[in-house]
Amino acid sequence: MQIAVTLKPDDRTNPHSVPGHSHVVRDALEPKDATGFGQHGGLGKNEQSPFLFISGGGFVPGPRHTRSSLIDIAPTVLRHLRLPTTGMDGRALP
Repeated sequence: MQIAVTLKPDDRTNPHSVPGHSHVVRDALEPKDATGFGQHGGLGKNEQSPFLFISGGGFVPGPRHTRSSLIDIAPTVLRHLRLPTTGMDGRALP
C-alpha cells in the first residue's frame, strides 16, 4: 500500500532564503532528508507557482506573466530543439 500526504506549508525561508517551508512525511529508511524544502505535488503557494528560466535562440528576453503549467515545459523545450510536440497535453510557451 502507498499513501501520499501533504502537510500545511508556511512562509518560513529555507537556507537559500526562498520562502515556502513545508514539513515532509518520509520513509525513515531513506537517507535523503528534504524537510523544509518544496516537494513534488505539494499544495503550498510556491509549489503551485513554478518558474522557468530559458536562454537561447527563439526566446525574447523579459518576464512573461501568462498562465502556464508544469506540463508546458516539455513542449517548450522540444520546440526549442525543433522537435515535434504532437499529442502532448501541454503547449509551448511563447
